[in-house]
Order: sequence, then C-alpha cells, then structure tokens
Amino acid sequence: MAVDLSRFQESFFAESAEHVETIESGLLKLEQRPKDLELLNRIFRAGHSIKGNAGMFNFTAIGGLTHKMENVLDLLRNEKMPVTPHVIDVLLRALDGLKSLLEAVQGGSEADESMIRGLEQELLTCQEGDNGNGVSTTESKPPATSATSEKIWRLVKIDWVPLSELFQRGLDPVQIFKELHELGMVKVLQVRADQIPQLEGMDPERCYLSWAIEFETDVPISTVEAVFDFVRDGSELVITDCAPKRAKPYKRVGDILVEEGVVTPEQISDGLAKQKPLGEILVEDKKVTTQQVDKALQKPKQLKKWETASIRVDTENSSI
Repeated sequence: MAVDLSRFQESFFAESAEHVETIESGLLKLEQRPKDLELLNRIFRAGHSIKGNAGMFNFTAIGGLTHKMENVLDLLRNEKMPVTPHVIDVLLRALDGLKSLLEAVQGGSEADESMIRGLEQELLTCQEGDNGNGVSTTESKPPATSATSEKIWRLVKIDWVPLSELFQRGLDPVQIFKELHELGMVKVLQVRADQIPQLEGMDPERCYLSWAIEFETDVPISTVEAVFDFVRDGSELVITDCAPKRAKPYKRVGDILVEEGVVTPEQISDGLAKQKPLGEILVEDKKVTTQQVDKALQKPKQLKKWETASIRVDTENSSI
C-alpha cells in the first residue's frame, strides 16, 4: 500500500513557515546586534532545518537556495566574514525568494527560476567576500594565522532509535545520514537489527532498525541536533560530544631527578655526553646514590601499572 505523504507535507510547510519567521526576525535584529553569536546560531539552525526537511520530500529547489543561505550564515557566525548591511540585505531578499518557492511548491505552481538563480549568485558573491561595492571584504583583512584558521574537530556519538512509524510519516533515515555527511566525516554507521520480527509478523511500513553513529565534525553540537529536528518526536535520541583524549607523557629519569633537586640540568647534559646509562654515570660521578636512581626508575613503572589497570577497568565497564 502506498503511503500518503500529503499530510506530512502540510507539517513541513507549517514548520518551514515558523523557521522563515525565525530567520526574518533574526536578520532584522542582526542589523542592531551584528556581534550576537547566539542570534546568528539561531538563524543558522532555522535555515539548516528547512534545508534538511526539504531533502526529506525531495524539494531540491528549496534545499538548494537554503543551502547557499546557510553557507553565508556559517561564515558570519564563525566570524570569517563581517556582518554588513549589504550581506543582511542579500539574505533578506534570498529569504523572500525562499518564501516564493515554498508558496509555489505548496500551491503546485512554478516559481520564477531566473529570480532564484540570481539570488543564488548574489549569495555566492557574498560568500566570496564582495561587500556590494565590488571590493572583497577579505582584501582589507590580514591573512589568518594558523592558530585562528585551524578548524577544531570533535568526535560526536549518536544513538538513534526512531519512531516505528517513521516510514508511515514519509521520512527517510538515509536523508539524515546524508545531512550528517555534509557536516563532517561519518566514521561508524552501525545498523542494529535485533528488533526485526519473524517474516510472518513483519509490517513493511514500520521501522524496526536503529543506528549507532560516530562522526567527526567542526560544527557546533546545536547544528548536529538540528538535523534530527524533523524526526525527533517519538524517537530515542542521544547525541554525545566526546572530548578528545590526550595521552599523558612519561617523564624521563633525568627529568625526575632535576625536578627533585638531586642534580642540575648541566649535570644531566654532561652525563648524557658520556654515552652510558644515565643512572650509572651519575652514580659513578657521585652525583646521586644508587637508591635515588632506583627510586626514580620505579615511578614510570608505577604510572604505567596504574594506567594499565585503569584501561582494563574501563574496557570491562564498556562491555557491561
């Protein structure tokens, strides 16, 4: 039996109207608060939601225009482009174009394609740094240093058990994965099929699958969460921002002895120049005692033993 998507499309248009209102009011406020990062993120999330939801219904023109608006907004919120009256004007006119696309699709009519193409080109020009006077806004800025231009990547883990009526609502989980792929690099996409019933008890219109996902991204977690806005109701969804693990460096014996004030850095350098085990050299030179060297040698072993025990405990806990 074919699934009637019309009632779900009505929800799409209703939600899109709310997102459009958020974008419009946000852009008007942005003229007075160009440094308001929270406001920029709110505008970006609204646009991102429209783009993602449009993809669910294969509304390519809506998704295409919104994607180009999203690119400009992403530059603004990451402070890679200044918020200027010209940029806000272009975004507002693009929003008017988006409204006309939504109205056309909802009413079964055709939008002005040449107008949409012109708006998309203006957005692209903004993205490339033109401030509206034919001058690139990037020309007056000093080149970014590696410290400021380097992206900060994070590992995000997602556990998603969707509503069983997912397909009946006309929603496609593949679109979710495509959206995530646009935001970063999917490293793990594990399908859990343990809830699939026997063939005689299976309903082809119900979703029995769930997913565990790991991917790397440089966007805020709020942007990741926005991908799931349209499928969140009734789902079990956990999104975890995983902090990178840092390896703890081991200290050399010489460093430990210097820290404890037993020897000086110069004495360490002289000892290393003799090409013997450092502890043996320092004992021969009567700089330290054998007991002091043995004590220093035990510290890395004790640290390693403790960390190995910690790793074993963590591994055992993870299998519970």
